[in-house]
Amino acid sequence: HGCNYSCGYCLQKDICNPDERPKNGMTPMLIKNIRRNLDLHDVDRIELWGGETLLYWKDIMAIMTEFDHEGITWYIPTNGTPLMDKHIDFWMKLKGNVAMGISHDGPQHEELRGKEFLHKKVDVFRRIQDECYPKIQFSFNTVISKTNYDLFAINDFFKSFLDEHNLKQVNLTYEVGRVYD
Repeated sequence: HGCNYSCGYCLQKDICNPDERPKNGMTPMLIKNIRRNLDLHDVDRIELWGGETLLYWKDIMAIMTEFDHEGITWYIPTNGTPLMDKHIDFWMKLKGNVAMGISHDGPQHEELRGKEFLHKKVDVFRRIQDECYPKIQFSFNTVISKTNYDLFAINDFFKSFLDEHNLKQVNLTYEVGRVYD
């Protein structure tokens, strides 16, 4: 459940390792147990959660490869910082589709989550929209909190970012957050 961020309203805390994790030796057993105990042939959505989900890429690839089929949508929540072309390359080979929710708090992002990164991912976002849509889609998911509650400012932040980089509109989701400690 590790994450490379330390957001105050999240149960997952920074474990001081922003790097992708090695493959978990228990993943093959997990896959075997799922196969033995669950019939996933008619399942149309599987959500893979982290901490920061993409830090567990080697395990995610194994799980997605094992249970992928036509008609399935894989939901990947991510803070977006580890998102790279290698993820897109893999997802494009799947039979199913990928919906990615990118956690970002708009104008309060740096205060609430950490260093701004969106400008570093413009080429990845553009590739998804230009080459991969509708097989791969993404949205921005913003946590509404006592310091990040101006929906107009949040909307303006994302509209400005998308316009500045000539990206198409994406879904913007608001979630109410609270501090768990």
